[in-house]
Amino acid sequence: MGLGETIVYSLMIIASGAAWMGYTFLQTDAKVKMARATGGQSEEIEALKQEIEALKADMADMRETSTSFDLTLESTLHRLEQRVSNKTEDAELQTRIGAEG
Repeated sequence: MGLGETIVYSLMIIASGAAWMGYTFLQTDAKVKMARATGGQSEEIEALKQEIEALKADMADMRETSTSFDLTLESTLHRLEQRVSNKTEDAELQTRIGAEG
């Protein structure tokens, strides 16, 4: 599996996780609003608020992981660019040496 495929799969996993967490967050928020509108018990509301806070923490972790992945990817691409540049310079040098000799 190449670097491009790894990047695509990683981004798909991160995006699907974020989408699921967003959906769950919206669903829980709707439950809180419904409980308030129907005069739900305060224990239910507190439990739902705690669930929302847990989802917010999970989303923050996902953001941190995504940022870390972006930085790692950027570093890897920079190293690859340097390697390609070095190989190109080496090939040009070999061509000059061959032409002179």
